[in-house]
Formats: sequence, C-alpha cells, structure tokens
Amino acid sequence: MFGEDPKCGKCGKEIKGDEVVLVKMRYPKRRRDD
Repeated sequence: MFGEDPKCGKCGKEIKGDEVVLVKMRYPKRRRDD
C-alpha cells in the first residue's frame, strides 16, 4: 500500500504482516497489566 515498509508508530520497528499491526493496536502494552 505504501512506498515504504510499514513501521510501528511506538517502537519504530518494521512491521512484516498485517497481523502484527492488528495485535499491537488491539492489545496495547498498557492493557497487558489487565
């Protein structure tokens, strides 16, 4: 979709696969305590 490889907005690492993006967005680190 984009000219550049998608990267995580928080850690800045390159994302390989939409699943990783969905997991990080739906389950942020802040909610891991719960």
